[in-house]
Amino acid sequence: MEDNSREAINLRRSLNNLTMSGLAMIILGIWTAVQAVVRALLSREQVVNFIGFSAEDTGLTQQQTDDLAYIVFLLAFSFVFVVIFLIHVYIGLNAVREGRGKARRKKKLYLIIAALIALSNITGHIPVGEAEGVTMEEAPEEETDLGDMNENKVITFVMDLTVTLACIDMLYAAGRSRMLKKKIEREAEG
Repeated sequence: MEDNSREAINLRRSLNNLTMSGLAMIILGIWTAVQAVVRALLSREQVVNFIGFSAEDTGLTQQQTDDLAYIVFLLAFSFVFVVIFLIHVYIGLNAVREGRGKARRKKKLYLIIAALIALSNITGHIPVGEAEGVTMEEAPEEETDLGDMNENKVITFVMDLTVTLACIDMLYAAGRSRMLKKKIEREAEG
């Protein structure tokens, strides 16, 4: 028989929120990986200019040097984003397991990582310029006209906000569900 006390109902809601936040983290991890790959593939010219290998340094033709620089960049970039994707999956799977009651033990590491992701997303959008209103994300870039940066900046901000809210919801749901479980267990014993 299912317990329909207020605490039991709130516990089921919190566990459902935890599961949904975990699934959101996995989906957002996939989106982050896809977005990173697309950006890397579309920014070949900028990457080659940034790395700045010259043909004289390598003994190859300039085209071969540019291709080599781009391949090295893609390999390093791929490694970083695989790690980021796996972190999202780790957080998401642990939240889903705990939300569905399948976790063997309560883990804190995924909650700590989720809190760090939320914190880094929040601090990444705090203005660092005194009067300019430049955020950390924009600080190293040169100023461009508003036409090419608005769409990309807005999409990035919305995605970062979504990840941050998913992390905050996950932290709240995990804390609340753990508190409610303890309360229900104490009431059952006493």
